[in-house]
Amino acid sequence: MNSILSFWVVYILTRPLGASIGDYLSQPHSVGGRGLGTTTTSYLFLAGIALVVAFLTVTKKDVANMDTTDQTVARVERHGLAQTVAVAVVVISVSVVGYNARKNTLTADTTTGASAGATKLGDLSAFRIIATDTLNLLSAGTQKQATSRIGDMETAWDVAQARLQARDKTTWTLIDGKIDTVLRSLRTAKPNPSAEVIALKDLLAVLK
Repeated sequence: MNSILSFWVVYILTRPLGASIGDYLSQPHSVGGRGLGTTTTSYLFLAGIALVVAFLTVTKKDVANMDTTDQTVARVERHGLAQTVAVAVVVISVSVVGYNARKNTLTADTTTGASAGATKLGDLSAFRIIATDTLNLLSAGTQKQATSRIGDMETAWDVAQARLQARDKTTWTLIDGKIDTVLRSLRTAKPNPSAEVIALKDLLAVLK
């Protein structure tokens, strides 16, 4: 394989591919992962790295062949453009197929969530509960707990973003803006209880 192409393929893909596989293995089933947890996933990666290092140490497969002739090297390097095009086609093809498969899954999911309290985005009761809890905490005068509770809204909303946007982008954008307003009002250095309550009630109105 062309030396420059092979370097950049490995250099560019290692970080995002490793991170994506790590997330897939460690994250819970509720967000599309395998639920192994970060500790187990780390041990799996460590075992994989150890096995590869041991294999290369014994077999010397990674040691460059110093007997390779200049003609052989030159022939491989001349094919750099063709190899680059081939790699680009493979990467783009896999990306397009994966994107369409994910998009179709999200689109199919738009038929679900027709339960009580459902909107164009489906059942938003989980978000409504968080907003209500936060409002109750504010009413009880527990600002710190309210600020902590609204953090659950941010996390849950971000996790559900791809699924909800696929259902109705306009409605998602509207609610997303309301959530941002709530987050800003509760996390400001000098909270205004009245403004916080108004922002939460405004959010609850669109979550019905």
